Amino acid sequence: MILLDTHVLLWLDRDDAQLGHQARKTIALQAVELDAFHADPADRFIAASAIWHRATLLTADQAILNWPGSLERLDGRH
Repeated sequence: MILLDTHVLLWLDRDDAQLGHQARKTIALQAVELDAFHADPADRFIAASAIWHRATLLTADQAILNWPGSLERLDGRH
């Protein structure tokens, strides 16, 4: 598992050249898979972490709740 520091997450989201080739290659697949998931890079990171750990994500974010992907989630408003 790879944990991203905030600046690396921002570089990835902005396709910044500061993100090195090896680092980009390492995280590219997961980022692409979640690109259409949510506009907020922090929410993509949270979801990717939940998917990786096979954890249930408790959220009230409607975009996350409506996403058809393989993420176990519970609506925090219920």
